[in-house]
Amino acid sequence: MNLSECEIDDEGNIIDPITLDVIDENRLISFKQNNKIFCFDIDSLYRYIRNQNNPINPLTRIPLEEKIIEKLYIYGENFKVKIDIKTLFVGGISFYVDKDIRLGDLAIEINRKMGTLNSIYDYKIIYNRKSIYSYDLNEKLEDITNDNIVTLHVTTFLNSKEQSIIYEKLYPYSVQHNIYWLENLIPIRFKLPIPQIDEPTDTIVDEIFDYLSNINPNSNTIYDDLLTLLSSAKITADNAHNMDILISRLPLNNDHIHKLLHLLYSRVVDKFNLISGSGIQHHYYRDIYQRPSYRLYRQ
Repeated sequence: MNLSECEIDDEGNIIDPITLDVIDENRLISFKQNNKIFCFDIDSLYRYIRNQNNPINPLTRIPLEEKIIEKLYIYGENFKVKIDIKTLFVGGISFYVDKDIRLGDLAIEINRKMGTLNSIYDYKIIYNRKSIYSYDLNEKLEDITNDNIVTLHVTTFLNSKEQSIIYEKLYPYSVQHNIYWLENLIPIRFKLPIPQIDEPTDTIVDEIFDYLSNINPNSNTIYDDLLTLLSSAKITADNAHNMDILISRLPLNNDHIHKLLHLLYSRVVDKFNLISGSGIQHHYYRDIYQRPSYRLYRQ
């Protein structure tokens, strides 16, 4: 079949019925069904049929002939990217995806291949030392790399903060794309409005810093003074980290310093900015969706 057999618009252009764009002559594919000629851009037709078990003509819903399907799949080889998965818990996994796959769908496909869909939030996927969950999951693989072979590293044993990031990214993605099974895996708190946090008590915070900066090493009331000040304070995570350094240097016994640091981190208002998995503050980390609490960790 040639160009003259295709329908043209008033300007003599052949219009792709899927995208409504002018078809480049080099990307024209045409075929006959029911004594009618159909002309498509091979790129848009491939994208339309690539996930269909029985590819059909989008205009007639009639199955395509095998020779047309074969042409489309041959064209589709230009889209393929090899994915190599490196993990410590399963053997190497390799498979092919289209380069325009969304990162969210890629994450799902990787977990499907590993058999970990029901615990998808337990696995961080890293490309070039960066988690793919740090990107917008609607971005495409071709947006972050032009490589034909892409090596991804998958790690597990994530801390609470790392899991929260995955939940925060997967929930809106599952809703936007109607992935109901994935939406059902997300804990309820990630689907609710983010709770309000208290304002820090700046005056008391300043008083604590002033006290720590002008400490009398011979004083017998350092511990009791700080207990009083910290108990009435509401502190940001940044200030708590700075106070931690100063408190750790105080001329107090280890038990007193330990108790002061527990009290310090219990008074943090933005506990989602604490470092999960690090020292005493680990016990007080809460993700941004958890309601604030000033309770002391039971030691």
